[in-house]
Amino acid sequence: MARISLPGGFRLQPSEFAKFATCLLLARYLSGANIKVSEPKSFAIAAGIIFSR
Repeated sequence: MARISLPGGFRLQPSEFAKFATCLLLARYLSGANIKVSEPKSFAIAAGIIFSR
């Protein structure tokens, strides 16, 4: 497995950065004007962001 060693004995896998980026992208999308997750189109886009990673 590929791991990135950080000072202090911490190790991160590249997937950790992808998880963080997914959270930021989803937050940016959901904070947009007129986004209602109860609507099928908005829900599908949000689900696509989550499951594309």
